[in-house]
Amino acid sequence: MNEKVRELERLVSDHDFESRPAEARVDALNQLAWELKYSDARRAHATSRRARELAETFSYESGLAYALRTSGGCNYLLANYAEGLDEAAAALAIFERLGDEAGRAHALTVAGNIHERLGDHARALGCHQQSFQIRENSGDREGASVSLNNLGNVYTSFGEYATALGYYLRSLSLCESLGSAEGVGRASNNVGHVYLRLGERDKALEHFRRALEVKREIGDRQNEGHVLLNLGQVYEEACETEAARRYYFESLERARAAGDRQAEAVCLARLGHLFKSLGEHTAALDFYRDSLRVTEEIGIRYYEAETRVEMGEALTALGQTQGALEHLTRALALSQELDSSEVTFRAHRALSEAYELGGELLRALAHYKEFHHRRERVFGEDTAKRVKHVTIRAEVERAEREAEIYRLRNVELVEAYRALKVADEQKTAFLEQLRRQAEELERQTKEDALTGLANRRHFDAQLAHEFARGRRFGREFTVVMADLDDFKRVNDEFSHAVGDEVLRRVAAVLRENCRRVDVVARYGGEEFAVLLVETPPARARAMCEKLCAAVRAYDWRQVHPRLSRVTMSAGLAGVGDAPTPEAVVAAADAKLYEAKRAGKDRVYW
Repeated sequence: MNEKVRELERLVSDHDFESRPAEARVDALNQLAWELKYSDARRAHATSRRARELAETFSYESGLAYALRTSGGCNYLLANYAEGLDEAAAALAIFERLGDEAGRAHALTVAGNIHERLGDHARALGCHQQSFQIRENSGDREGASVSLNNLGNVYTSFGEYATALGYYLRSLSLCESLGSAEGVGRASNNVGHVYLRLGERDKALEHFRRALEVKREIGDRQNEGHVLLNLGQVYEEACETEAARRYYFESLERARAAGDRQAEAVCLARLGHLFKSLGEHTAALDFYRDSLRVTEEIGIRYYEAETRVEMGEALTALGQTQGALEHLTRALALSQELDSSEVTFRAHRALSEAYELGGELLRALAHYKEFHHRRERVFGEDTAKRVKHVTIRAEVERAEREAEIYRLRNVELVEAYRALKVADEQKTAFLEQLRRQAEELERQTKEDALTGLANRRHFDAQLAHEFARGRRFGREFTVVMADLDDFKRVNDEFSHAVGDEVLRRVAAVLRENCRRVDVVARYGGEEFAVLLVETPPARARAMCEKLCAAVRAYDWRQVHPRLSRVTMSAGLAGVGDAPTPEAVVAAADAKLYEAKRAGKDRVYW
C-alpha cells in the first residue's frame, strides 16, 4: 500500500472526520477510492458509493460526478459493465452541465475502457478520441498522452498492431517532449507489448528495459512490477525459464508490496503458465489456484475466466478430466457473459482436448470447430489495411493543416505557419518510419516466426482467394490438415527446444515435398495446413501419403540421439466438400480426427 493511500485512510478514519465540511469529506473519499481501485476494487467501490451518498445528501454536484466516475471505473474492474456504463454516462452529464472538461475526459475514459472490454471497439474509440480532443484543446498535453495510450490499447485489443504502434509512438514522442518520465515509461512499456505480441522479442526487450530504467529512476515500484512481468514473458517465450521465473517472482513481490491485487493475480497466473510449459502441472495448479482465489476476492471476472482456462489445460494434462471440464465450462460461460472472443476460443480449444481425453469425440469435434470459428473472429484482419488506414489518416490531417495555413494573413500566423511546417517535416519522418515498420509488419503477418512457413492468417487469405477462383472457374483444390502424432511426448521427454527443432525440420520436409504453387503453413502448435492448388482430392491423397512417408523416413536422430521416430496424420477435403472456405478446413479437420482415431500415421479423405 503506497504512502498516499495510507495518508488518505488516516484522514477518513480520524475521529474528527465527520466534523469536517461535507464537500471536503466527499473529496477525500473520492481520492481514496481512486487510489484504491487497482489494489482493492471492491473496497474502492464501497468507498465511492459512500462518497456518492454523501454528495447526494448535500447536493454537491461536482463531488457526485467524481464519485460516479470512480464507481464506474471500479465496476469496469469488477466486470459489472452495464452498471459501470450507466455511472459513466451520469457522471458525463453532470460534468457537461458544470463545464468541467477534465471531468468529462475522465468519464469518457471510463466509458471507453468498458466498451473496449465488451468488444465494442467503435464506441471505445469514439470515447477515447473525444477524451483526447478535450485534453488537447485544453492544453493538457500529459492527459493527451494518456488518451493516446488508451487509443493504442483499443487497437491492440483487436490485433490492429500497426495502428496501435502509431498511437503508442505518438504518446512516447509527446511524453519525451514534456519531459514526463512517468509517461515515457508507460509508453515504452506499451510499445514493447506490441512487439511482444508480434514475436519481435529483441525489440520488445529493448523497450521493456527502457521502461524499467525509467520506473526505477522515478521510484515507481508498483508499475516497475508490471514491466518486470512483461520481461518475464519475453524470457519465457525465449525458453529462458530461469530468467523468466526470476522476473515473475520479482514482479509478484512488487505487486504484493504495493497491494496491487490485480497484478498479483496476473503474476500468479503467469507463474502457473511457466510451470505448465515445463511439464510441472501440479506446481502450476498451485499457482493457478492462488490466482483464482485473488481474482474471486477482488471480483475481476475476466481474469477468473482466463485462469480457469489455464487450470483446465493443466488438469487435462494430468488426466483429471472431470475437474478440467468443470473449470473450462465455467470459463466458457464467463467469457461469453463478458463477450471476450479471445478467451472464448481458448476455452473451446481446451474443452475439445479435455473431451477427446475423456473419449467423448463428438463433443471434442464440436468444440474444436467452434474454436476455429471464434479464432477467425479474433485474428481475421489484414495488417496491411490497418497500416494503410494510419497512413491515409495522417496524410488527411496534414492536408487539412496546410489548407488552414494557406488562409493565414498576418505576421503572427505566418510564424505559426513556420512552426507547423516543422511539424509537417517531423510528421513526414514519422510516416517514413511507419512505412518501414509496416513493411516489416506485413512480412510478420504472413510468416510463422518459428518455421518460416506461411502462418494461419496468410493461409486463410490464400484459401479464400482459391475458393472464390475455384467456384468461378470450376478449378479444383484440396486442403490438407496435418498434425504430428504424440508431439507432447517429444516436448515432455526431450524438452521444448527439441520440440521446436522438430517443428522446423517437419516444415522443411513439407516445403521440399510440395510444389512452389502450393501454400504450406503452420496452422498452430504442431498442426500444419497445405493448400494443394489445381489438385483434386483423389490425386492429393497420393501427395499426402508422400508427405507422411517423408516425415516418417527422416533421420530424427540428427535432432536428438534418442529420438528415433516422428509421424504425422493428415486429413484432406476438396472444394466440393463444403460451401465455404471455413467449412473446407472443418471437413479436413474432421478427416484428421478420423485418421487419429484409426491409429495415427495415416491419411484420410
